[in-house]
Amino acid sequence: MSFDLAATLRSLATRNPGRSEADIQAMIRDVLVFGGFDLGDEAVLLESPAEDRRRLDVAVGAVIIECKRDIRAPGQLIKAARQLGEYLAAKAAQGSYAGVLTDGAIWRLYRHTTSGPELVDELVVTPSRVNERAFRWWLGAVLSTENRVRPTVSALEERLGSH
Repeated sequence: MSFDLAATLRSLATRNPGRSEADIQAMIRDVLVFGGFDLGDEAVLLESPAEDRRRLDVAVGAVIIECKRDIRAPGQLIKAARQLGEYLAAKAAQGSYAGVLTDGAIWRLYRHTTSGPELVDELVVTPSRVNERAFRWWLGAVLSTENRVRPTVSALEERLGSH
């Protein structure tokens, strides 16, 4: 199967009023499984049970990804971050989990603190200028999944950019 990461990121970053959170989840699953993150289909869980009888949109290892249709409005962002924070708090007893809140265009990384979720970093994907390398680097760092990367010049340039 040929997978076009840039095209999928462009589609994710283009906010379509008719798309559902399930559509976003499915595209993110494809990015994780086919986008070069060394993850198998079995490692990416959609709608997996959470401790409080709710469901995690996407779970992969120690990362929880919460998908929303649009998080640009401050009220929506606050509500979604609170929900992700509750998931991270529930997982805190099992170890250190990272949380990603996304609408496909905005990707916000959170960590759990005793006072609630804390924003660590944010990446914005622009449909007209998808930077596949920056996205892979950012999400790859969050996931920490790449194995057996050979320390070659081309591997370093691909991940870090050239001088």
